[in-house]
Amino acid sequence: MLATSRNFEANARKGLADGNLQRALALMRSGFPERRRLAVDRLSEFEALREVAKSIKDHTLEHLDFYLAPHRLRRPARDETRGTLMVAWPQRHRH
Repeated sequence: MLATSRNFEANARKGLADGNLQRALALMRSGFPERRRLAVDRLSEFEALREVAKSIKDHTLEHLDFYLAPHRLRRPARDETRGTLMVAWPQRHRH
């Protein structure tokens, strides 16, 4: 992923001038909340799932050092072609 923060102002001006993007954002403002509400209403276990997700998030944040410990000693490799750091994500083992 290439950082674009150095070009923030130019990117913002470009986005503000992009008619398609502006229309999509306007639709999101009016349509998204209504579609989300309808989806929540159809999912009877929404609140229970939300609580489980919050519990998982809270646990992970409280024990972040444990989850990151196996990767602490790994040094990120440099991608010399782009001058950016490459992060090695852990591989998931299938059981």
